[in-house]
Amino acid sequence: MTEPVRTTPTDTGPSTERARAAAELALRATEERLASFYADCPVALFTTTPEGRFVDANRAFARLLGYADHTTFLDMPVPSFYADPRKRREIMDLLDREGAVHGHEIEFVRLDGARVWVSISARAVRDASGRVVRYEGALEDVTPRRKAQEMMRLSDQRFHLLAKATNDTLWDWDFAAGTVWWNENFERTFGYRLAEIEPGPESWTQRIHPDDVERVSRSIHDAIDGAAATWSDEYRFRRADGEYAYIYDRGCVLRDQGGKAVRMLGSMMDATEPRRQQILLGWQRKVLEKIALRGGLEETLDALCRDAEEQLPSRRFSVLLASDDGRRLLHGAAPSLPAPYNKAVHGLLIGPRAGSCGTAAHRRAQVVVKDIATDPLWEDFRHLALPIGLRACWSTPIVSSTGEVLGTWAVYALEPGGPTPADEEVVRVATRLAAVAIERHRAERALKEKEERLRAALDASATGTFRWDPVTSSLEWDENLDRLFGLPPGRTAHHIDEFTALVHPEDRERVFAALERCVREGADFDLEFRVVWPDGSVHWLLDRGRMIRDEGGRPLYMTGACTDVTVRMNAEAALQRRADELARLTDALQRMNRELDQFAYITSHDLKAPLRGIAHLSQWIEEDAGEHLSDESKRNLELLRSRVGRMDSLIDAILQYSRAGRVRTPSEVVAVGPLVEEVVDLLSPPDGFRVEIAGPLPSVVAERTLLQQVFMNLISNAIKHHHDKPRGRVVVSAEDAGAHVRFTVADNGPGIAPRFHEKVFVIFQTLQGREKVEGTGIGLALVKKIIESSGGTIALDSDVGRGAAFSFTWPKA
Repeated sequence: MTEPVRTTPTDTGPSTERARAAAELALRATEERLASFYADCPVALFTTTPEGRFVDANRAFARLLGYADHTTFLDMPVPSFYADPRKRREIMDLLDREGAVHGHEIEFVRLDGARVWVSISARAVRDASGRVVRYEGALEDVTPRRKAQEMMRLSDQRFHLLAKATNDTLWDWDFAAGTVWWNENFERTFGYRLAEIEPGPESWTQRIHPDDVERVSRSIHDAIDGAAATWSDEYRFRRADGEYAYIYDRGCVLRDQGGKAVRMLGSMMDATEPRRQQILLGWQRKVLEKIALRGGLEETLDALCRDAEEQLPSRRFSVLLASDDGRRLLHGAAPSLPAPYNKAVHGLLIGPRAGSCGTAAHRRAQVVVKDIATDPLWEDFRHLALPIGLRACWSTPIVSSTGEVLGTWAVYALEPGGPTPADEEVVRVATRLAAVAIERHRAERALKEKEERLRAALDASATGTFRWDPVTSSLEWDENLDRLFGLPPGRTAHHIDEFTALVHPEDRERVFAALERCVREGADFDLEFRVVWPDGSVHWLLDRGRMIRDEGGRPLYMTGACTDVTVRMNAEAALQRRADELARLTDALQRMNRELDQFAYITSHDLKAPLRGIAHLSQWIEEDAGEHLSDESKRNLELLRSRVGRMDSLIDAILQYSRAGRVRTPSEVVAVGPLVEEVVDLLSPPDGFRVEIAGPLPSVVAERTLLQQVFMNLISNAIKHHHDKPRGRVVVSAEDAGAHVRFTVADNGPGIAPRFHEKVFVIFQTLQGREKVEGTGIGLALVKKIIESSGGTIALDSDVGRGAAFSFTWPKA
């Protein structure tokens, strides 16, 4: 430092010298103390020139910048220590302009390259002319504070981002200020506007369910007043719509150094849906257990309604059941509705305007009536609902697994409005549970009725049931088997040996073998055997059983039924005797038929031989006499030969008639159309006479020659008896007649009077003299016999002047 210029004369006396020496000594001591304080001061001190060179710096300055000694950097330019040299220029400008800076924070660079934040305070030292000769100042390391501030900033930033990103409702309770801060989720979750929320903790406590508020308040104050660092609880919190949400709330208690709680931060998680699902699952489990334990339907449905009302106290529930014919709804359960109301709606007719329930069953869909007082669906029923405070009703059909409407589930509200999501969830679960209960009840009722019918049938059919354990040989059977074995009451067989002892001695081995096969091979027991009653009478039983086995194939037990078949077995024995008798008679008949065929052949031969001789003899006489015969004699001889030919044809027809139905040939599939064409070709109708086929004729299974004979006789009769052959017409047609085909042969001939319809089918009967129409009188009788022996029928539809139509049926197969 420069000495100030002296302005007084120098005193060179001895005393003056001593005083000066003492003053200089004191000054040096002061300077040394100052230098020592400067060097060891914990505050980083420095002195620099305006040109940016260090004049001095203490050890604290060196330590701050990472140097072992301050002397190592005094030759370095000051700007090199600034992270941003422009910041030094800003400080220099401030010093030049204002003479000093205080607490200006900038970044410096340490020896190791790390950056530190420092707070610089400095002043500009000027000479007498006002020129800056040096800068003196001090640095304070504010890096920890700056880091803490940055961490706080980041923490605040993360907190606000979390408050926006989370679905939970965040809260901050300042105990000193008595205020509670809520994030935006409070409004989204509970429906309240944040601007309208009370500022203090009453915004929370006033909305806790009355049944929970005392417990929750006690638990949170225990945590605040104690030493707990955290708190949590579950409770119900009222939404803006009046419904309660299930809340899981957690909080962290912040305390001062003395342990006093000063603040609390926390989050409210809306657990309504998981909680509701938990409640619904418990509800379902409870009802299903009741169903499994075979609780009565009315009891089950009543409990279902009561449990639903516990979840939704402001609602009333009812179940109506569909009647067996599906036309009406009957009372099922409604524990909270007045008995007169339930009685009034019992038997409600299902229809399009039958309140909520009758209409829902009719539409097979949910019906929502938001205001009973005005909705037209309730026009005929609102006088029942409004006086008891029912203002809205929505009903859902209860549908079975097969789609049948089993009934309806109704929800009644005490104020106008529609269903909430909570209502819909309860309806969804309740209708499913009700369907299970109703279907189970119906199945049990049907099973009981079936068992009663089966028991009645068993009793009526003299059938008993049994159960046999092959391991222990124990036997159980019902009272019917006592009667089937002729045992008096109380003599039931309880062991397999007692059963076999009742079996007829000749049948026991078969019974033993069948039982052993059931156990060994798993075969069914199906056996007819005799039993001997205590009175000595013998009865036949049909016993059928099935062996039930475990997963490993081991026999568990046999269950089955036993029926008295004595009447059937006796009848079968009688039938067998009758069959044996019929077989004997059939053999005798076949022998007689053979003898008849032989007789007919011999008779035919013996009758035809003289006829042939007579014909030949008349021919010889006519040839020998020649022209000596008169015309009358020639006519007589010709008439004689005609009579001989008719007699020959008659003998052939009689033989055919006698064999019809007795002599069978193999059946085959016959195409009737080609068969008729073949017959027409053989008959060769006269010129102008037409035989037509109307539509396609089917194929049938028949003896071809017999069916050909039928068509041959019918068509030839139509041709032979027609009064105007050039214009004659025969039409053959067919139609389906179930198991038969109905064929019709119709002509446009002279027709047959109704009184002769039966006569034409009688053998040897003709309607015209044989001198007019040549015939044997056997053709139609033969047709009738062939058709009837083949399983068909024949009928005639005719009258004089309108032709004749012969219709006959023939089996298809």
